[in-house]
Amino acid sequence: MVDAPAPDLTDEEAGVFRYRYQQARQAGLIPEDALVFAESHADIGELRRLVAAGCPAERILAIVL
Repeated sequence: MVDAPAPDLTDEEAGVFRYRYQQARQAGLIPEDALVFAESHADIGELRRLVAAGCPAERILAIVL
């Protein structure tokens, strides 16, 4: 699990990063892909829609980025 995002983030940004990472992991993304997702500005709603539609986790990152 990612416990410490980049030290130059504010507390709020770090919290958002952790939340996005956790959501990506719950969606089935592997840790490396969840990290890429958490660091991106990809739409978390789209991530959720793809999961709900049964999209394979290994394809989600390619779609949302």
